[in-house]
Amino acid sequence: MTTTEKNLVYQEQLALGKAALQKNNFQKSLYHLENSHDIGQKNIFKHARSHFWLLILGVKTKNYKKIILQFFLIIAALLGIRINKPNK
Repeated sequence: MTTTEKNLVYQEQLALGKAALQKNNFQKSLYHLENSHDIGQKNIFKHARSHFWLLILGVKTKNYKKIILQFFLIIAALLGIRINKPNK
């Protein structure tokens, strides 16, 4: 996949996540926002933007643990720090 194609997919996933969030379809929003996160990880600002929208999702769902986590992940993303998730 070319960089241009990745950018288009990133933008599409982010838009779908935001649209689902506006409709309070939180599971669908999470799915698309996580996809945008995975695709945008190599770009500091795309990575941080995905975490920002995951923060908004946490606010809308009143998930305080997710709010705090995303706040710190936004800072880490802007600093270019990658934090690996443990295997599930």
